[in-house]
Amino acid sequence: MQKLQGFTLMELMVAVAIVGILSAFAYPSYQQYVRESNRTEAIKTVQVILDGQERYFLRNDTYTTTLGSGGLGLNVNGSDQVVTDDYNISARTCTDSGGTAMPLTLCVELLADASGNQDEDGDIIINSMGRAVRDDGSEHLLTE
Repeated sequence: MQKLQGFTLMELMVAVAIVGILSAFAYPSYQQYVRESNRTEAIKTVQVILDGQERYFLRNDTYTTTLGSGGLGLNVNGSDQVVTDDYNISARTCTDSGGTAMPLTLCVELLADASGNQDEDGDIIINSMGRAVRDDGSEHLLTE
């Protein structure tokens, strides 16, 4: 008579428990990796828009907060925002350290407002004067 070989219920339960424990550590790391990857893509998109702002400035001696028709001519939604899967990107005037709006002849600021799962990572703020931060409740210098 031939003896059947296989896994016992206990061995199977141990294997499932090990996979569960590994998953508990791996999934949050994976989510963080995805958020960082999405942030990097958003920074690239914001940089392309900022390059367009610089070209606009060279032609008009001012920046613009209009990203769509009549401004940079980008594909925007009804709120004049460039929409990606995880960010809504808009342009606005810069403010000085006292909170006073600066003229568009000096500075323009691009805000990539995080949405969905990217909310936890915070918004991206980059302006034409070199400010580049990630704002998740407190500002951090922007690093990819």
